[in-house]
Amino acid sequence: MSELVLSERQKKNPVLRFLKVAYTFSHISPDFIFQNDSCGLFISLRYARLHTNYLESRMEEIGSEFRHKVVLCFLDDVGEDLLIELNYQCCFHNFALILCFSQEEVVKYIEGFVNFNPRTDSWLIEEKIGGSGELNMNMSSESILSSLPSITKTNSWTLSQEFKSLHGLVEGGLGGWLSCEGIGERKGSELKRAFLDPLMEDTNQNQDQNQEEEEEENIDK
Repeated sequence: MSELVLSERQKKNPVLRFLKVAYTFSHISPDFIFQNDSCGLFISLRYARLHTNYLESRMEEIGSEFRHKVVLCFLDDVGEDLLIELNYQCCFHNFALILCFSQEEVVKYIEGFVNFNPRTDSWLIEEKIGGSGELNMNMSSESILSSLPSITKTNSWTLSQEFKSLHGLVEGGLGGWLSCEGIGERKGSELKRAFLDPLMEDTNQNQDQNQEEEEEENIDK
């Protein structure tokens, strides 16, 4: 767990009385530094309404110094149009806007960011890569296949064992799938629709077809 660092300008912020994590004050650009690569700004909606350029100037001051940046906005006022504008500013400066309905909720987010312990990539190496050093795709491919409506977990396991990876599955094609036990025409069609058919129909082809149908109708009339 990291120690929370607060900006000197936050000393009179009433939300601090709810904090249950250790913190120190320092002369920093953001209002909060949660981790080495994450920071945050605090603003109330009422203050944002009175000082329309305040938040954007603060975000510009921070720039790209931190990888993860959030704005904690306390909703002590109403104003959908203002929230839309604040969200636009946050998106433009790569900040995430988080809306809080109470001061206690603001603190919960602050403490959550401080206590957050991201996992390293070692878990991926341990769980996903076998002794041969090759990426084991069975777990992910089975999960994807099982999400298809007519494909059972048994079907997923059979296909994963046969084709080893999603790439191998696609390369196998309809003929390869139908050769697997438990995969008939209906399930083969489901796999074809998921992996081989285009995601979107050809718009130009549809327009040409509609035009031909209209011309035929006009001739009949």
